[in-house]
Amino acid sequence: MTDKSLEEKLGLLKQLILVANADGKIKEVEYQLLLGLAANLGVSKEDFDKVFEPGVEVSMPKQLSDRIIQFHRMILLMNVDMDASPAEMDMIRKMGIMLGLNPQAIEIVLSEMKAYPNNLIPPDRMVQIFTKYLN
Repeated sequence: MTDKSLEEKLGLLKQLILVANADGKIKEVEYQLLLGLAANLGVSKEDFDKVFEPGVEVSMPKQLSDRIIQFHRMILLMNVDMDASPAEMDMIRKMGIMLGLNPQAIEIVLSEMKAYPNNLIPPDRMVQIFTKYLN
């Protein structure tokens, strides 16, 4: 991932929180994954906690590779509790489109992920799918 400002990182985390909260609750396992992703992005716990407050805007990565990585994070987050609700699936579709990803490719990823352990489609396979559907 390219070097991003704190605001951009918080915006990416806000997007992930929207996915986690799509079913009306953020489970402890989802929160812990979000916290780990924040640390991976170089965001402190103090700054991470601010993402739950109003005013943090959702951030959309500019590079296609960063958008695919963000979509992969969403898939990981949705499946961490092994209970992908219809609301979470709908939110992921919406966020994928907001990321500018091809709707057909999104559906293929969501369908194909079921063939992998823990519904986690490998990143290289996801890249293949999205690359096939580039405009």
